[in-house]
Amino acid sequence: GQTPSKSAEVKFTVKIFDPAKVKNIIPLGELNGGYIETQTINGVTINNKSDTNGEAYDIEIYAPTDMTLENYSYYTASDDPSNRHLGFRVSKEVMLSLDHIIWVPDIIREVTPATSNSSFFPPTKRLSFKAGDLIAKTTGTALAHNWNIYATDSRQRNTFVNQERYDRVKDSYGYVYAVCPFSYYEESIEQEFIALMGWSAPGQSSTCGTNSRDIKGSISGIWHLTKDGVREDYQGAFA
Repeated sequence: GQTPSKSAEVKFTVKIFDPAKVKNIIPLGELNGGYIETQTINGVTINNKSDTNGEAYDIEIYAPTDMTLENYSYYTASDDPSNRHLGFRVSKEVMLSLDHIIWVPDIIREVTPATSNSSFFPPTKRLSFKAGDLIAKTTGTALAHNWNIYATDSRQRNTFVNQERYDRVKDSYGYVYAVCPFSYYEESIEQEFIALMGWSAPGQSSTCGTNSRDIKGSISGIWHLTKDGVREDYQGAFA
């Protein structure tokens, strides 16, 4: 299942962003508009609202609970402003990651040197945050005005028809341990985020989705991935 156990050690108390600033949230298991990155299957995609000129509103991102910065990536793309990926350790079992981050506070900037890279690196020194701390801002990508949240929880396992293939890369990609980041909130707050779920508009999904669509004996699922996981040569249309 996708629902992590509601242990006392992992409980989100602060909204990670203001739901009123978001157009819709694409659920787990959905590709980001047919883009080549299959990694978006394992997270939720946040679509920022835009102004009348089509410019995306900047959205503030807050620590939903106490957590520590564990890794980062800094990279550039041809059409986008400089981007950061931030990975936070919430507990021994739970990680929370943010992708397509445009701005970070100075305390993060100081420990994540702006050297373009495609790998995850540890910060130059330990950096912890309290629930409610401002950890980032973003307008999302230049074209789609969206960004991603990934949560993994090793206390649960997602199942696939070819389980061995995904177990083999469980520590490299999020397939086996991916969960909904909003499931750690109390129900009233969780439902504020669930109400925004939809492939192109709010309310199209009543759940946060699942990254495992495998149905044995059918073509449903992510069978098209090779044994080593994410491959950029797979066009999103096939998924």
